[in-house]
Amino acid sequence: MIKVVRKHMKTDKRYLYGNIVAYVNKKNDTCIPKHMLDVAWVSMLHFHNFSVLYQENAEMIMSVYDSLKPGGKLVIADEPFENIPNPALNIITHYQKAGFVLVRGPIQDPIIKASFYLIFTKPDLSD
Repeated sequence: MIKVVRKHMKTDKRYLYGNIVAYVNKKNDTCIPKHMLDVAWVSMLHFHNFSVLYQENAEMIMSVYDSLKPGGKLVIADEPFENIPNPALNIITHYQKAGFVLVRGPIQDPIIKASFYLIFTKPDLSD
């Protein structure tokens, strides 16, 4: 599948900027080098909805954090999962514990009413 994605990125005119890279990750590691990303998009990954954050999930969140440049943005698109009350609050809590700062959200999706967006930043601690 990753070969198909990479081929598509080389031939589709929308991706000819040359700054989009596809990675195959592990369940607890993005496999993206540190400080490489300006923006990370996480969509419909329900592991972070639960009130209890399991170790491999905390490791994945830290891997996303490490892959972002200082000042980089993390956008999360998600939806309520089963009967978990206020999943946005659980997600915000987990990502703030990792060092992310909530910039905006939850923002309700105007088309898919059940979905929401959260925007975080990785603080630039060099100041």
